[in-house]
Amino acid sequence: FPITSVLLPIGIIQALISKKRFLAGILVFLNLYMFLIGAHKQVLFNLLLVLSFYFFRKTSSQNLFTNGVILLLSLGLIEFFTFNTFLISNYLTRRIAFVPAILDKYYFDFFELFT
Repeated sequence: FPITSVLLPIGIIQALISKKRFLAGILVFLNLYMFLIGAHKQVLFNLLLVLSFYFFRKTSSQNLFTNGVILLLSLGLIEFFTFNTFLISNYLTRRIAFVPAILDKYYFDFFELFT
C-alpha cells in the first residue's frame, strides 16, 4: 500500500505541524483502518514511528531509536562474520517480510472455501 507508507504519514505530519488536529485524527483513523483490512504490521509500525518522531522530535528519543536500529544491524553483521550464521538478520527479515505475506495468503485461502 503506497498510500499507507507514503501519503498518510506525510499527511499526518503536515496536519500536526499546521495544528489541524481533526484532520490528523481522520488520517490516523484511515491508517488504522488500512491496518485492519490488510493486517500488515508495517502499516501500524509506520504510524507509531511517525507519531513518535513527531512528538519526541526535540528529545534524545530519536537518537535512542536510531542507535538501537544501528546496534541491531551491527549485531547481525558481527554474528555473520564471527559465527558465519544468519540468525539475527534472518529472524528480522522473516518476521518483517515473509510472515505478513504468508498470513495474508492463508487468510484468503481460508475464506475462499466459503464462497
